[in-house]
Amino acid sequence: GVYNATINFDYGKIINQKTYFFVGSLFIDIINCTSKFIKGRISEFIIEIESKWNNDVRNVYAEINVTKNGNQVDFFKTPSIELKRWEKSVLKGFFNSENLETGNYIANVSLFYEDKVSEKIINIRVSNPPMSRDTMMVIGAIAFMFFILVGIIIYLFLNRRKPLKK
Repeated sequence: GVYNATINFDYGKIINQKTYFFVGSLFIDIINCTSKFIKGRISEFIIEIESKWNNDVRNVYAEINVTKNGNQVDFFKTPSIELKRWEKSVLKGFFNSENLETGNYIANVSLFYEDKVSEKIINIRVSNPPMSRDTMMVIGAIAFMFFILVGIIIYLFLNRRKPLKK
């Protein structure tokens, strides 16, 4: 945890000095990970991490194992970085969803540093790509033409001539 200490010196002049310090063990926390992906793409997988240690930590990297129903669908590693003391940083890897179906998957994120491992299991979602602007414009034009046609039919039906009575 985070603690503070205050030192008071009184040598004819009073001097107060306050400092903060941390007590704990070597640990790097996985704060957050990318959880939404588009089907059919290779996408950046970002892992936010934070050092809880008072010294620099070298060779920090992650391995990500993505599964669905217990079957592995992707596995990748991130490049390693050096993490400064108490620093927040990101690791980046690439998740391949080119041949995956839409749906929910499980990602086991294992963070390796020194002789330790931090792990976090996250749910990720693979969805269909959003419609392109051209597709949306074509659908809009077809819908507009449909409503115009319906309006013309209703107008003609309401204004048809009735036969003359003799």
